Amino acid sequence: MPLLELVELDPDVPGRRTVPLSLAIEPGQCWGVLGPNGAGKTTLLHALAGLRRPASGEIRLRGEPLSRLSRRRIARGIGIVFQQHHDSFPATVRETALMGRHPHLRAWRSEGPEDRERAHRALRQTGLAALAGRPVATLSGGERQRLALATVLTQAPALYLLDEPTSHLDLRHAVVMLDRVREVLADGCHAAMMSLHDINLAARYCDHLLLLYADGSSAHGPATRMLREDRLEALYAHPLHAVETPAGRGFLPG
Repeated sequence: MPLLELVELDPDVPGRRTVPLSLAIEPGQCWGVLGPNGAGKTTLLHALAGLRRPASGEIRLRGEPLSRLSRRRIARGIGIVFQQHHDSFPATVRETALMGRHPHLRAWRSEGPEDRERAHRALRQTGLAALAGRPVATLSGGERQRLALATVLTQAPALYLLDEPTSHLDLRHAVVMLDRVREVLADGCHAAMMSLHDINLAARYCDHLLLLYADGSSAHGPATRMLREDRLEALYAHPLHAVETPAGRGFLPG
């Protein structure tokens, strides 16, 4: 059974008419979402997380309609890293990472040793353990982005939705962050879908791709089938050149 299934879904992209989309995300898969600005990448991820009502169609989490599930049930199955981060109240890095455990706690129950260990491990994995006691407000944009990943790693959902996960990150931290995501998927029980602007990161990390075109249409399938010059040139309305490298195929603008 797919972790997440989209059935004739129109995510209701503002100002854009969208061709309904059907696809299934299976355990172990890493999906990349590519498309020009305004194509609806963020809107789609918010709909899949249950944060935005689609115009039509259905989203199913492990076979159950998302619209019938409680927020707690959804948060146990789906975690999201947002593109923008806002500090709703003062908290330390450690406290923020621990918030990822809230969907798993009973009412009025505080975090236990296992929850704290999960948070500490996630902070180590994202290189933030030394900053655990720092107020979040003192972090740089890149550090906040890494903390967002640490929080969702602490949450440990079945499906990770990542909206521009490498924004604000330098090259090394972008690679480390996406390496952590691939490590999570290695057990074959989890899946991820991430929106990206960097075609080469998509080529390196994603085994499936969803292409969202400016006219509201889409195409999806294995990355090897989607990563073609003709498809990508049509997607971005710009010429591209494929290059072969020791790390695999890459793309340069023409």
